[in-house]
Amino acid sequence: MPETIRFHSSFVNHLKDVTERFQDSSDADRSRIHGLLNGAAGEAVLATISAATRARDGIFFSGHAIALRAAGLIEAGSLGTPIVRDPSCGAGDLLLAYARHLPLCATLGMTIAEWSKLLHGIDLHAHFVLAARWRLLLLAMQRHSEKGDRVAGRTLKDDDFPHVIQGNYMRQRSSDMVDVIVSNPPFGHTIVPKGCEWAEGRTQLAGLFLDQILRRARPGQQVVAILPDVLRSGYRYRKWRRWVSSHAEIKDVHVYGRFDARTDVDVFLLNLRCREGRKSETLDWGTTDCAAKELGSTLETHFAVAVGAVVPHRHPGDVGPWRKYLDVTHAPARGETIPSHSRRFNGRTHLPPFVTIRRTSNPGDSSRLVPTLVLGEEPVAVENHLIVLSPIRGGVAACRALMKVLQSESATAWVNSRMRCRHIATNILSSLPVEIPGCD
Repeated sequence: MPETIRFHSSFVNHLKDVTERFQDSSDADRSRIHGLLNGAAGEAVLATISAATRARDGIFFSGHAIALRAAGLIEAGSLGTPIVRDPSCGAGDLLLAYARHLPLCATLGMTIAEWSKLLHGIDLHAHFVLAARWRLLLLAMQRHSEKGDRVAGRTLKDDDFPHVIQGNYMRQRSSDMVDVIVSNPPFGHTIVPKGCEWAEGRTQLAGLFLDQILRRARPGQQVVAILPDVLRSGYRYRKWRRWVSSHAEIKDVHVYGRFDARTDVDVFLLNLRCREGRKSETLDWGTTDCAAKELGSTLETHFAVAVGAVVPHRHPGDVGPWRKYLDVTHAPARGETIPSHSRRFNGRTHLPPFVTIRRTSNPGDSSRLVPTLVLGEEPVAVENHLIVLSPIRGGVAACRALMKVLQSESATAWVNSRMRCRHIATNILSSLPVEIPGCD
């Protein structure tokens, strides 16, 4: 049985049954309705759609909390209630979050007719689209019931939410004639198409999705997007950030954190307004939520920053002179070491003392930066999973002072405010506010 049909059988049919048997006086119904309008769609996807399919199509349903956060950024229109489109609507989480704030009309039928004008969506999977339309209908019924209206169960009609449709947004070329685009685009990687101005090879699908949104946008159109944090903070996506900034005014950048309990991806919310023409801007993509104290000097003022040059699977161990060698396994966390292991290597080395930091860490860790002080008299070849910080002056004393800074709560808070992806970006690390006594 195709996976989306299993989703239909387990979720859409249950949704349809509850809606058609709607009873505004039943506690059991109210409990079921709450689940269907909140996390049940995501649970059904995990139960019925394989991890391979979810990864291929970038299926990550927004969920209640983050959807409400995104919908809260939608600005009121000067000419009335904004028309909103979600170009990757899934089962409708973002549309539902927006609809929770839409006004009700005198009757359920009038409300559905009005909401149908304001709510637009598109998704690759027809069964997700059908779930989104049923859920919007159920939400309208629930809200009328809570207002005190007598609401009887009813079925979904063909003219209920006709602008929520099945299709491939990335293949469409027409302009988006709506007021606001709100999107949780597909996550994952894809091959860059010809003509992309900011990347080549493989890149984040979410980045390409926002590229498409901006190319089709009208001047003045608002865009609210939930995006992987690597687009905000990753060094390789700096060209993407410049490209976005040239096409739109960045209103807000909100660090959100982990997407949800089951998805180990940190995300941010981007709120922008499209402009006419292109404009070159230098923009700080840190975050509007960043409260870190900016100091007069940064890490790169006191230390040279480099990534270890040894890539084990690329550099054979039988070429070059023998060198002391340090990898993650033999770099004691928050400790000191004199490297004892050796290997042959003819690339760049580093003369102690210096500090290394593990390139990969979790934004949820209590200490984001995991340093090791490296001592000794011989040059050291360093694995590429470590970042090397070599003191410009101050020697061992400067390194020990830096060790304390890197393990501080303020350093962790600052890094997390700037990036939430697992890989520590050297450009962000270089700008970490640092004061090293006696070295200024």
